[in-house]
Amino acid sequence: MKSALWQTLPAVKNNRVYRLDIDQFAAGDLISMEKQLELQTEMLLSGGKK
Repeated sequence: MKSALWQTLPAVKNNRVYRLDIDQFAAGDLISMEKQLELQTEMLLSGGKK
């Protein structure tokens, strides 16, 4: 994330990068997938400010 290439990405320049806790997004069962969708929706609607 500190590399020059990373810093040139449009999403980075426009503060549109969302950091995820991989442990919350690893499971593939339906309940986990529903929770993942809720978390992603919250992040996108809040502009990633969580």
